[in-house]
Amino acid sequence: MSKIKEIFFINGKFNQEKVNKYLNEFQSETDRAAAILGGAYLDNLLNELLKCRLLYNSLTDKDLNNLSFDRRIKLCYSTGVINQKEKRDLTTIKNIRNYFAHDIEVNDFKKGNIPYLCKKLYSQEDSILAEGSPAANSRNIFTESVAILMSNLQDRILNCERLNKIKGI
Repeated sequence: MSKIKEIFFINGKFNQEKVNKYLNEFQSETDRAAAILGGAYLDNLLNELLKCRLLYNSLTDKDLNNLSFDRRIKLCYSTGVINQKEKRDLTTIKNIRNYFAHDIEVNDFKKGNIPYLCKKLYSQEDSILAEGSPAANSRNIFTESVAILMSNLQDRILNCERLNKIKGI
């Protein structure tokens, strides 16, 4: 069982309480930890979605586990698992994660290209954060974008698993 399934699913059923607990923890982390964790959780969700959707494919769990976050995004998009806006947001989040992980100078959401990248997130268009409000800062935009993508991907995993069950797979 993957880490995501261990965290968000109990007896094969989605557990909203665990997701809420994760989101609260995620939001209380340092900027660097939030960026890295947010990217890691989305990366793991993409992996789970690919495992479910590529059932008939010759790729094994080991093959999927060895893919980079970037490759998972591209594979999900090329197989129609995510749309163009989600691909762009996931790629932007991956880039933000990489800045925090590999650039010692980037330790908050106000540094370098991070504010610019956060403003590029499409999920900001559907944001509950009013533009210009103090709450519409880069960290909150990033956090909200991760939460929206998590919700969308988790929903697709559940739907895929339901369809596979109906098909007897």
